[in-house]
Amino acid sequence: MSVKPLALTILLLAVAACSATGQLKVAKPKDAAIRPAASVAIQVGAKPGAADDQQDTAQAVSLLRQDLVGKLPGTGLFGRVVDADASPDYTLQVTLQEIRWLPGAARWAAGLHGAVNRLAADVALQDNASGAPLTSYSAEVEGAKFWLASESSFEGTMDQLGNRVIEGLR
Repeated sequence: MSVKPLALTILLLAVAACSATGQLKVAKPKDAAIRPAASVAIQVGAKPGAADDQQDTAQAVSLLRQDLVGKLPGTGLFGRVVDADASPDYTLQVTLQEIRWLPGAARWAAGLHGAVNRLAADVALQDNASGAPLTSYSAEVEGAKFWLASESSFEGTMDQLGNRVIEGLR
């Protein structure tokens, strides 16, 4: 193997290690459009045992809720985010199924292609006018493998999960 292909291979591996990955698995396709300027209440929780540590679970729930509250109004999908007791048009229910958080030192010790943060959630959007579910899907994200990449942090991985949740609503 000459130097150029070897250098290109190393560069491609390094770039791949600096990016988060994720996927959506649709359980129920969206069967109607979200009404323009509609309000949404966001409920985020975690199944028991989603994380090894209760503090990680509480932090993940809080970060994901903050992320969605901050992002959803700017997407054009909903007019505003409201509390559940404000009679919202829709309710977005997000249940974290897996929370695997590894501190930077643990990722560093595992090496360039070592352990990663992983988040998985089940998502459901309910139309509160009809009481019917509009869509449901699962969203999964693995943080970047290279421990210095911004998407390798817990917050970076959570940001990517928020993006996947929103992608499933489109």
